[in-house]
Amino acid sequence: FRGEQEDTEKSMASLASAGIIAMFGIFAILALIFNNLFKPFFILLSIPLGLIGVVFGFMTAGKQLSFTAMIGIIG
Repeated sequence: FRGEQEDTEKSMASLASAGIIAMFGIFAILALIFNNLFKPFFILLSIPLGLIGVVFGFMTAGKQLSFTAMIGIIG
């Protein structure tokens, strides 16, 4: 059972690093579109608020935040 947990931890780590890289890419594209550094910053500030809502929804429903759920949140 330990091998499956290690695989899940590796998958979560790679998912987190891919998310960070994607955030920088999105910021760069928005900065180019708006020709401003502040507007993309405020747009990207809404993402953590959405994640708080997702976590609250999972807690309310009594579900666990699994790897599959994380993929669903991103998609």
